[in-house]
Amino acid sequence: MSEHPHKRIPNDRTRVNVHDDEEAAYWCAELDCSTEELTEAVSAVGEDVENVRLHLSQRHH
Repeated sequence: MSEHPHKRIPNDRTRVNVHDDEEAAYWCAELDCSTEELTEAVSAVGEDVENVRLHLSQRHH
């Protein structure tokens, strides 16, 4: 799991936690989005990482 050596890997990799700065930073890197985009996606579809990923992919294309 060295793809993000400077970021803490979330304890639950199925949920996006935007309330923890380190986890949010991990998910921003993982999902290639800004903090604002991540927060908006979680507000729109909830914390499930696959739903967030899908939501972000639809906004980018």
